Amino acid sequence: ALRCLAAIPALYSPTATTTTTPSSVVPIAQQLYAAIVPRLSAHDLDPEIKDVSLLATASLLSHWHVHLAPCDRDTLLQLVLDKIGNETTRAAALRALHTVVSTQNEQQHSPKISLDSILVEGCLQVSGLLKQQSRATRLGALELLGALVENHGAHLVDGRFWKECVKELALLVSESDLQISNLESQPVSRTTRVIL
Repeated sequence: ALRCLAAIPALYSPTATTTTTPSSVVPIAQQLYAAIVPRLSAHDLDPEIKDVSLLATASLLSHWHVHLAPCDRDTLLQLVLDKIGNETTRAAALRALHTVVSTQNEQQHSPKISLDSILVEGCLQVSGLLKQQSRATRLGALELLGALVENHGAHLVDGRFWKECVKELALLVSESDLQISNLESQPVSRTTRVIL
């Protein structure tokens, strides 16, 4: 059922040729929010249900964040950030937040989602994941960090983030793993563009 809920926002999102009136979307967005939050906030669910809850959250935030109340949007973002801190849900949460951040580039008709409630804390947490031994975690963190810096870097005025981020990224440069070194260079170049 959660997979079906995840598909709804994409199916009813406006495109260049069609429009969906906000008044018809708001009640559906609120019902999706009400269905997703209990599963996303539960701690004792099957890992697959947690992963699909994160997928549904990413879909709802990517397509219909403007139809959610700001407190509901912030609640979902904080729950996704909490799941990044949990080792069993980390990979799915990194993908979910990356989807939310990167979808904004594809949807020109929709305003950019506000990540103000989690931006600094989230970026610090994600840059901290660059220390992990798991290569998959480091790759996911690098991809998300690159998207966060590219799409929301101008809102990162906290110097702690830039200092920590550059320090951790510099440690990743290695001839033994060129894929990570290549991915590492993308946030560094984006960071430099934002700072300058």
